[in-house]
Amino acid sequence: MLQARTPTRVSVFLRKKSPLYSDAYDEVARTASSTLDIPPPGRCRLLAVQVWPRLTVLVFDAFHDGYDAAAAHHVADLPARVNVHVAKQHNYHGWAGQPPYVEDQTGRVPPTYSDPRDASML
Repeated sequence: MLQARTPTRVSVFLRKKSPLYSDAYDEVARTASSTLDIPPPGRCRLLAVQVWPRLTVLVFDAFHDGYDAAAAHHVADLPARVNVHVAKQHNYHGWAGQPPYVEDQTGRVPPTYSDPRDASML
């Protein structure tokens, strides 16, 4: 898919032992896209970051020129298992929110969202 330059959603699982763990999220996405031979600039978009105590998960789109933040709360039909999660992040963060969405799961209390796109989530 990446060789054909078709829209693809990529997940990067970053463990604490990784030499990239302390890098900025954008830099990790750039490193991953370079490793995957995705040409810069602007061919990948960091969408979501989920931080856990021992793991950080980054999700970015590659070659997704048709990305539309206004409709991204609907599940995308891209080859990945994280499409539902990314759609939920767009929904949780509301109409004014823009990617990348950072979801911190390291605390005792789960994240809360005060202005979701779907009011039934309140």
